[in-house]
Amino acid sequence: MAATDEEKKPLLAEEGKVGEGEEEQQQLQEPDDSMSYDARKLVTFGVFLDFSGTVWKKASLWRMMGILLLMSLSVSVAVACLVKDPANLEVGKFQSISGFLKVVVGLLLGFFLSSSVQRWFHCTNGFLELFDAIRGMQMQLNALGVPSERVQLCLRYCIVSAHCLNDDLKGDSLPAKERAAYAKDCWDRLTTTNDSSVAWKNPKASLATITPEERKVLSKQ
Repeated sequence: MAATDEEKKPLLAEEGKVGEGEEEQQQLQEPDDSMSYDARKLVTFGVFLDFSGTVWKKASLWRMMGILLLMSLSVSVAVACLVKDPANLEVGKFQSISGFLKVVVGLLLGFFLSSSVQRWFHCTNGFLELFDAIRGMQMQLNALGVPSERVQLCLRYCIVSAHCLNDDLKGDSLPAKERAAYAKDCWDRLTTTNDSSVAWKNPKASLATITPEERKVLSKQ
């Protein structure tokens, strides 16, 4: 009877009856890796308030906007002061230049968006190829009869390399003055004094750990 009840139990929980732990997982939250995103966030109004990683947070953009605004105000003041009758100016050439710039800017924006999507796509494929290489190496090491200690050491180095690549991509998106502190925090998070075999015995422990001696070697690279 109990087996029959288990068979009738749906594999997917009904809407509104999800457990408390599952509700927390279904909340809209930013993934903690560089190759995935939560598409549900793109259909909410919160997308208009998230400027992280966008061009609007670049200081060089606002600096250039200030220079162009100052130049426009200077030209307008000079024209108003030096030209007796600005209404008689022939602005047809300026309008043709403005129309040309609109087309060029739109074309450049299209190229920029296309290159950004392709760059993200190549980044995602690079991560997947790295994970496939790690899995293939694990299979080969086990097939060749390599001792388990050596296999665990190689896999730990592979997982650490994936975390380092992810942290490096995140660090490149930060301002230059914040990268050093971010790199130090990443090394502190990876460094541990425990034996690497502890992570293999505890399923909840992270395999992305390095010893203080390994940190000194990696920091010199």
